Amino acid sequence: MSDDNDGEPANSNKEEFYRLCGTTPNPQLFTDVVFVDAQAMAASHPDTFEAPTPQELAALAVGDVVKVCDGNERFWTVIKERKDADIIVAAVDNKLVGGQAFDLGDLVQFKTCNIYAIHKAEETDKMGQMLAFFASMTGGNMPLALDLLEQFMSHNGDDNDDDDEENDENENKQNDD
Repeated sequence: MSDDNDGEPANSNKEEFYRLCGTTPNPQLFTDVVFVDAQAMAASHPDTFEAPTPQELAALAVGDVVKVCDGNERFWTVIKERKDADIIVAAVDNKLVGGQAFDLGDLVQFKTCNIYAIHKAEETDKMGQMLAFFASMTGGNMPLALDLLEQFMSHNGDDNDDDDEENDENENKQNDD
């Protein structure tokens, strides 16, 4: 690696590098973004729009991944700080295409009512581990690794492996009787 790149990745895909590392070189905090109220949307369109429950919103923690919308596009963020019961600071977790002043890795501040969907940190940690496994099996080919992860998830759904093992054991006991 040459010295003229200030320690940044040598490849041309710096955004992918920072996304995989979960960081950005100089994140900015944006506190003036106007986000869509997902709770109001759910109340206005109960048959076609779901938002997290008050209990799910109260249980949010640092590391959880949440989807928000700035009126231009919906995007994922990773919670970095919970200022109080209602105010959250999170890092943008995907590349944006809407021309916003903020982008991947920048910090945005919003209210819990702005949250469209939630992935708990435990779920995302498991997904990250599986993605790393598929990436290692494909020699670092991230598009192929993502495709394999998607196929794996579509075939396995949200089933819990422990439940599958327990069901198999119960089935085996019934066959033995």
